[in-house]
Amino acid sequence: MENMNLDMIEPISAAVSEQYEDRLTSLPHHVVHRILFLLDIEDIAKLSLASKKCDNLCLTVPRLKIYDCEGSDVRIQFLDFLVSFIKRRNGTKMSAVSLNWFCERFAHNEMFRIMWLINQVIECQVDYLYLQLFFDNEPFIMPMDVFWSESMRTLTIDMLESELQLPSPHGVSHLKYLRLDNAEIADDSLGEWISSVCKFLEELWLAVISGIKKFRFTSQSLLLLHIESCSFDYLDISTKSLGSFSFEPFETSTIISLNINAPNLFILHCPKICLDYFTVKKSELKYTVRLFLPETCPIRTDEFHSLLASIAQVTKLTTNSSSIQEIPLDNNETSRFDFKFWESLKFSFVDGLEDIDIGIHEGKNEEGLIEFFLGNAKKLKKLIITSNNCIPTKLAHKIESVVAASANRIEFNSRGNRMTVEFKPQLRSLTMED
Repeated sequence: MENMNLDMIEPISAAVSEQYEDRLTSLPHHVVHRILFLLDIEDIAKLSLASKKCDNLCLTVPRLKIYDCEGSDVRIQFLDFLVSFIKRRNGTKMSAVSLNWFCERFAHNEMFRIMWLINQVIECQVDYLYLQLFFDNEPFIMPMDVFWSESMRTLTIDMLESELQLPSPHGVSHLKYLRLDNAEIADDSLGEWISSVCKFLEELWLAVISGIKKFRFTSQSLLLLHIESCSFDYLDISTKSLGSFSFEPFETSTIISLNINAPNLFILHCPKICLDYFTVKKSELKYTVRLFLPETCPIRTDEFHSLLASIAQVTKLTTNSSSIQEIPLDNNETSRFDFKFWESLKFSFVDGLEDIDIGIHEGKNEEGLIEFFLGNAKKLKKLIITSNNCIPTKLAHKIESVVAASANRIEFNSRGNRMTVEFKPQLRSLTMED
């Protein structure tokens, strides 16, 4: 949208206008609106001047994408036009608006107009708002109406590594989904702010947030929480309905404290770097637990059993192939965590296990754990074993001999690195003996 001059936008001739009206305005409105969504806002502005019918179609388009333009004078003029254009809608509902504005030099007038434009969009009862903003020399103060909108349910804010300042926490937001990306926020009360304002929030995504060391968050409604590459050192999360929690810090993060109180948590995605600081209160992991751990830093067996010990009730347990690693000893041997070791831990969740999907390494640790599950998971319906390489022949034969009388199906994939065992409804206690 280079060197745009709105003063030079002129209606096309009557003959051409009539020709285009016959082809465009005769289409159903929802079809025209889908066509308009593919156009730049400049083209929509030109089309709106073609005729009253075209103007009405442009003013009722439910979705808009807005991008900045070159030239300081043109940018201000363009913003004034956008504010006027949205205002002329007289509150006609919009389903989605995407606003992308990049300002390298400080321009207070631009920031003021962006805030004004956002307020006009909010008055159009928008459901989904995506903001990608950058202001180089001063924090962008988010308008209060963004959070107090009664219609908006989804909000994504990407600050492109510039500073964001949130409004005072007064009132209640009706947001269901909130995502903050690439923002510098110089306020440790972000978690408390979201807790206080977003009472109905169901999904919260925080990615590459800097400037904050402590994040405290409570919620009665949140179902999913994802935190990635943020500067947090302390996390204290308490949410009754949380079902899925994913936490991926910087590789160089020094997490001092991470505590989660979530009675209904069933999916946990947490890399090895956090496990030394991770505490989960008893009876708070239920139904399904998936432990996804990065290939580059497998978890030691002592850390793995500490995490398993925090699980109180679960029907499905999934670990990836980097989950269990033998611990080197001083004499260059490796510790052996056999059946008796796992048996001694008395995990409370094993009785309810119905589905196990376990990744393995070379060594005895996985063999002992698999034996433990086969001998104690009385309700087990399916066991899946995967490996980066072929499953060791000795282990495969041992499992086959143990489950032969109790399995409906034993199957290997073509690469030989995945073994699936489906059990009959009544499974007796199984033991893998040498």
